[in-house]
Amino acid sequence: MITDMTIGSPLKRVFGFFVPLLFSTVFQQLYAITDSVVVGKFISKNALAAVNSTTTLNWMIISFVIGFVTGEGVLVSRAFGEKNYKKMRNCIANGIYVAVVVGSIITFLALMFIKRILFFMDVPSEIFSDTYTYIFIIMAGYPITIATNYIGMLINAVGDGNNALIRGVISTIVNITMDLTFVIVFGMGVAGVAIATVTSTFVDFCVALTFYIKRYKLLHISKEDLKPNKFIIRKTFLIGLPNGLQSSITMLGCTLVQGSVNTLGTNYIAAYSTSLKIENMVTTPLMALANSLPPFVAQNYGACKINRIKKALKQVLIIAVAYGIIIGTLLRLFGEKIALMYLNSSETETLSFINYYFIFSGTLLFMLCVLYVIRSTITSLGYSAFNAIGGLVELGCRLFVVFALVSNLGYTAICISNPLSWIATSTMLFTAYFTYIRKKFKQMEKASG
Repeated sequence: MITDMTIGSPLKRVFGFFVPLLFSTVFQQLYAITDSVVVGKFISKNALAAVNSTTTLNWMIISFVIGFVTGEGVLVSRAFGEKNYKKMRNCIANGIYVAVVVGSIITFLALMFIKRILFFMDVPSEIFSDTYTYIFIIMAGYPITIATNYIGMLINAVGDGNNALIRGVISTIVNITMDLTFVIVFGMGVAGVAIATVTSTFVDFCVALTFYIKRYKLLHISKEDLKPNKFIIRKTFLIGLPNGLQSSITMLGCTLVQGSVNTLGTNYIAAYSTSLKIENMVTTPLMALANSLPPFVAQNYGACKINRIKKALKQVLIIAVAYGIIIGTLLRLFGEKIALMYLNSSETETLSFINYYFIFSGTLLFMLCVLYVIRSTITSLGYSAFNAIGGLVELGCRLFVVFALVSNLGYTAICISNPLSWIATSTMLFTAYFTYIRKKFKQMEKASG
């Protein structure tokens, strides 16, 4: 259902979008976990390594593409907030042009250079064939992934979060069914898992397109909306490109840190990877809350209702900080116990390393929660260039840890790498918000009377 977020309680509007988005995110995680479980249980350990070995690479590319989609979503939400529906539909049409061009280029380059990239990544020879098969099929499905994200963005832009939940449930069920069918019944190995992923994404696209056609007539474009608009295309790149770069740069920094962890030994690798899994799990609600802000912020920015944006940001930040402090405390106290979901109690050394990690991460987890919120808000306002700079700050912090601290501090340096990047990036983004964006707010308020 289309929701006008420029009226009503700001926090109520944000949470109305947040609740279904949270459950959708949970299903997406289940979707991702399914592949690993099926491969590990029903194929082989080498096949599991093949599937997992390109996770970061795939996410770096997809994150970049989603950045462009997010940029277009900001423009659509703004036009919707302005009640300028003609402009909104022209934004949609021009966004399609950008998505087709960018998606085609990325898919072509990915398929052309993937084998060289795998050699560069030093993928072991015993899993190279399976790795290449899996990631080639996934990359061949990028056009479907991009189209699905684009339609989902349009629906989110007009304030409908329930759609994402429905689609998340359906695509997860399809993915699990196809995984089991292709792997167990037909014995297709990692190719079957990849085909199942692409198939479930295609089903998601069909469901999203059906909803779009039947429920969102306001978003339907006509022949007159198809006129190319250089200004809209330029704005899409100005918002989307920095946002995409920020996501990719962040993943690059994490990859470099992981490389340093790999030099420390198996117990450290297991401890670090398990800690990150737990950290990602407990911050999922905050990620969903931060991702609930873009339609609200962009719609109200378009409607020049700046006070609503500031009020919602203040309320969400208070919630984020409180959540981060509470969850961070629990991780410091019970991190080892939670880790038993993944490890046996006999792995005492690894568990002690996990506990050590959460001494640092748990104490400053609230800064990560703050970072999610401020980064999402800045993107929603269209100032994603600041996020790209923030991504470089994150990368700089992690490079400093990798090249200056690990040799002397070892695992301690790894444990402080994430908190250090959270503090530095949040500080930089808050400085940008209060010195530049707030000034823009005052100008808009003055111009609107």
